[in-house]
Amino acid sequence: MKTYFACSDIHGFYDEFIASLSKADFQIENPDHILIVCGDIFDRGEKPLEVLRFFKELPRERRYLVRGNHELLLRSLIHRKRPLEFDYPNGTFQTLLQMSPEYYSVLSAWLEEHPRPHSLIGSIEWEIEYAAFEEKNGANIYDSQTAKDFLDWLASDEWVNYLELGRYVFVHSVVPKTDIYDQSWRERSNKQWEEAMWKNPWKFYRNGYWKLEEQQGKVLVCGHWHTSDFYNNLLYLHEKEKRLDIHKSNPIFQSDLCPGLIGLDACTVLTHTVNVLVLNEKELGFE
Repeated sequence: MKTYFACSDIHGFYDEFIASLSKADFQIENPDHILIVCGDIFDRGEKPLEVLRFFKELPRERRYLVRGNHELLLRSLIHRKRPLEFDYPNGTFQTLLQMSPEYYSVLSAWLEEHPRPHSLIGSIEWEIEYAAFEEKNGANIYDSQTAKDFLDWLASDEWVNYLELGRYVFVHSVVPKTDIYDQSWRERSNKQWEEAMWKNPWKFYRNGYWKLEEQQGKVLVCGHWHTSDFYNNLLYLHEKEKRLDIHKSNPIFQSDLCPGLIGLDACTVLTHTVNVLVLNEKELGFE
């Protein structure tokens, strides 16, 4: 019997990711162990290359990849060939640098001498200096073979907007918003799916947009939003003494009171863990 291990929002935290898989008893050599990732495997952590190698070495038939908004951000940056303000706090530019270590060291030395302002607004001088540096030293970071291979991988059919296995539907955040009683989300365009990847999943659920699917036994499994907010807004809204602290506790959200929703995002940057949901074929509804 196959066993499925679902997680999300690894964000480049390789060591935490591997430790969590080990704790869940995922065995990399076991052909019956299947890994599902609900997006955002890069940005913010220090080891995106190690995360990339892990997925590349895991046989394709044993990995399912659902794209998230950070995959979109990284793809957009490589196409654009120039970071914008939001590429810094989201960790996207940092990820690209970490994947090009030979350039990373050169840029780090330059930044020590030219510290970046907290905001680029009104800092045209810094932008001009940085553009000149890029042209001289780093333009090839976007055209390198590493970037091209990475872009090809992100654009490949291995990445999907959603994964439906039995009665479970795995997404990054939510399915594209439709009428409460409309089940046409599977037919939505890539653009609509990409917009949905930025939405708030617990609000989506609370507002009834999964009600009909839930009545038919479907379960939405998502990442994107730290799970403490799921608990605090869906279960403990009027019980402040039970509310979770995002900095300390973001366990898997799963409750009989919300049978159609499971949240996975452990906010790894704060908790140093990656939630892993373990499901067998019977639980998925294959038997």
